[in-house]
Amino acid sequence: KNQLSEGNLLVVFFWIVISMLFPEVYKDYTVMLANTCILFVILQIMQSHNITDGRQVFFDISVLIFLATLFFLPSLLALFLLWLQILTSPGKKFRNSLIPLVVFAILFVILLAASLLLGWENQLFLRFYYLPKFDISSFLQYKFLPLLGILLINIMITSWLLKKSYKRYYSGFFISLILVGMVGIVLHENKNAVGWLYFTFPTALSGMMIIEGLKRHWLREALLWFFVLSLVGILILGRSYLL
Repeated sequence: KNQLSEGNLLVVFFWIVISMLFPEVYKDYTVMLANTCILFVILQIMQSHNITDGRQVFFDISVLIFLATLFFLPSLLALFLLWLQILTSPGKKFRNSLIPLVVFAILFVILLAASLLLGWENQLFLRFYYLPKFDISSFLQYKFLPLLGILLINIMITSWLLKKSYKRYYSGFFISLILVGMVGIVLHENKNAVGWLYFTFPTALSGMMIIEGLKRHWLREALLWFFVLSLVGILILGRSYLL
């Protein structure tokens, strides 16, 4: 059963609806561009699971991660997802693990040369410069409640998927996504944007798997409507806290 070729509309539906819980991220177009790149990264990583020679795919993924990092620095953490995929894929692991480093080095040199010619070296430096600030009060805000809820949902769904032998690859990949996302949330001040980056797609894909696994059509429809109405209610009642 190929979970990536079935229920695509459900994945898109869940992703759009879940993304509505993070209205503040739509104010920053760079985060949206980075999220688009990371979505393609996640899809390509999952589709490269059974590829014998994934050098071209790993190269393409590395380019996408570099572009996403230019828009939003926490996207750089997606490199760990790529390296984990390389280590668990067939082929020459050491050679393939160097591909992201080579791609980043080449693209950075090209970008640096262009920046020096145009006098944009300060802007380039600021794109890659960030000092984490650890302040416990930054976590105690109402607008992070949807992020906490999605994190808990991901943990519960992943533990359920671990019981399904044919879905263990997805559960393992989701665990790595959750861990990478949690690191980004701790390190970066724009926590909702990081959560949107790494948590929404696995949540949407997990929701599709659960809905597709239900045999009763009426139960599927009831759960979908309950999900939509619940989120609409949350948005209406908590709009002032989410923004």
